[in-house]
Amino acid sequence: MKKFLLITHYTPTKENYNGPSALMYHLLKNRPNSIELKIFTSNKNLAPQRIINESSANLNADISYIPLSLRNRILTSNKIAKVFRFLKFHKLSADCYYALPASVLKQINLFNPDLIFLYPHTNLTIAQQLSKYKIIACGPDCVSLHYSRLLRDSFCFKNNIEKNILSQYHKRLMMEKSWNTINNTSLYLVGYTDTQYFNIINNKEKAFFFPHPHYELKDKIISFNHSPLKILISGKYDLYTYSDITNLINILENNKLDHSIKDSYSITFLGKKWEKLVHILKKANYNVSHKLWVDDYVSYISQFDIQLFPISVGSGTKGKVLDALSTGLLCIGSKYAFENIAVKNGTSCIMYNNINEIPKILKYILECKYDCEIIAQNGKNEIRKKHSPLLIINSIMEFYTNNEYKFEAKDYFKVDLK
Repeated sequence: MKKFLLITHYTPTKENYNGPSALMYHLLKNRPNSIELKIFTSNKNLAPQRIINESSANLNADISYIPLSLRNRILTSNKIAKVFRFLKFHKLSADCYYALPASVLKQINLFNPDLIFLYPHTNLTIAQQLSKYKIIACGPDCVSLHYSRLLRDSFCFKNNIEKNILSQYHKRLMMEKSWNTINNTSLYLVGYTDTQYFNIINNKEKAFFFPHPHYELKDKIISFNHSPLKILISGKYDLYTYSDITNLINILENNKLDHSIKDSYSITFLGKKWEKLVHILKKANYNVSHKLWVDDYVSYISQFDIQLFPISVGSGTKGKVLDALSTGLLCIGSKYAFENIAVKNGTSCIMYNNINEIPKILKYILECKYDCEIIAQNGKNEIRKKHSPLLIINSIMEFYTNNEYKFEAKDYFKVDLK
């Protein structure tokens, strides 16, 4: 029997819990039954014991805590990490220095895994500690690409954080370049452009792209024969959405949406920091509401017809976009929202080039409801087929077994390095 080990900061959960914790859950849940799995977690996402027990049962895996020394508590603290940003004598970011204690190393050696999954790939020191084993470090994306894109967005300069972002960009470049020094290791990234960028940094084929798996599935009836059509915007008003959503609110506030269209839609914001925008739209007489949190995300979004993804900064693949597409919502978003996802503009999603196009898109939906139902159905079908966790873990297993990368990104989408 083969033995797999997952070492992670984020205790795996079926939905993201206080961080990106669902990716490894769905990948490893679909592993072959013959593979034994053991998990060590620092539980940075603070999953309660009830959820940990549920994950352990669903994954058929033993989940053990990594005892956190004072040093490791400091290195994994988001607050302390902000302090480290200003310590110029540190070549890498704080989380790269996190190391496993001797007691855990002893247990790993006794378990003697055939393959170690390391999540995320900032765990550079752990990879060095375990370099005698075969390791697949799961990005999930290329962090330096994220900072590169942020340096090209208005959020960076509106908030006067360009010096800090430049510092972080340099540290993440050094971290990702440092993977060259570790043997027996490859990286799994959920972004094709991320993979290209990472390999340019390393000047070798160290990283490999595999699609991001979809998460829990929920069926819904796809029908636009009612009014108002319900639009969902989820996430947070932060660096990822700031530029596009700010411009959109300005458009809507200034009454550039005629009343016949305005009255045909309701808008719900889900998540934190949307309060100011909700107030603006209510004052402009839009049918708008705000919800901070839901217990069952996929069940909740299935109540909507459309999901808008005004993502102006990002890299890798956006899990919430996969959730919406696989559920059957008509998804509207930017090029960053749909990158690395097996959908096509006008066929299985609606992609805008500029957020100013949203009023025109909303009018088109009302005029072509049946066509838009087909687009939503196509998106649902494509994601369930091409982003299946079983398909993806089988591709990774083939790569692990034969040491041969056969996945063809061109079969999924057009890709460009930008």
